[in-house]
Amino acid sequence: MKSIKKNINWIIAITLIMALLVGVFWFAYSSLMPPDKEKTEEYLQSDKDDLIIVVDFLNNLDYSFVHIDESNIENGTMFTGAYTREQKIENKTVLKALKKILNSKNYEKIVKNDNTVYFQKWSFLQQERGIAFNTNEEDSLSVEYLIKSETLSEPGWYFYEADYEEYRNQKG
Repeated sequence: MKSIKKNINWIIAITLIMALLVGVFWFAYSSLMPPDKEKTEEYLQSDKDDLIIVVDFLNNLDYSFVHIDESNIENGTMFTGAYTREQKIENKTVLKALKKILNSKNYEKIVKNDNTVYFQKWSFLQQERGIAFNTNEEDSLSVEYLIKSETLSEPGWYFYEADYEEYRNQKG
């Protein structure tokens, strides 16, 4: 009877460890997978208020290029180009939205490039995916190495995919 009880405890322990390992591997696998258009639509709907605050702020700046990532937000700054460098972000509402997007919602970077503000949600090597807002519907999206864009449910918003190698091969 004691040996059966001891064996059952081992079987339960091994089963729990295996289930934990499967769960960890599944979580790692699913978090490494790039978001598709449907998942990006979910991000847009859940993060829309903060995304709009940032888009409005960036579109009202006199800079044609702005780059913001987690390191900028720690300092409350944005990179605006080689000559103008770092600029302080004074607007507390915008800072709060940026911190939420980059820290809590796990976006990797935010870029304003001419007519486009894009929010990179995923990247791997030289590939990236995310949400873009086009300020001028008559122009195409201005995302570096853009290979694919699809409209989302909200006017002006797009799912985008960028890939350096694929872009280079298409142009070459």
